[in-house]
Amino acid sequence: CDGGSMPGCTSAAWHLQRGVGVDRDQPRARALYQRACDAADALACSELAQIYARGDGIPASAERAANLQARACELDPTLQGCKR
Repeated sequence: CDGGSMPGCTSAAWHLQRGVGVDRDQPRARALYQRACDAADALACSELAQIYARGDGIPASAERAANLQARACELDPTLQGCKR
């Protein structure tokens, strides 16, 4: 992530979100997803959208989730959940 690899940042966030190989850290996962999404990583935007939709450790926000998913689909229309 610090080296500028947004897919790496998204992968680190995924592991932190789920506690795979590391201690689970939802706030850090959200921050890494946001950083990668801001840098145009579609998968990060989609994962962050799901967090907001479910309210994982934060108040759920359907509007924020929809905006993030729309950005994800704009960046990569082939992502699951995007209309093709």
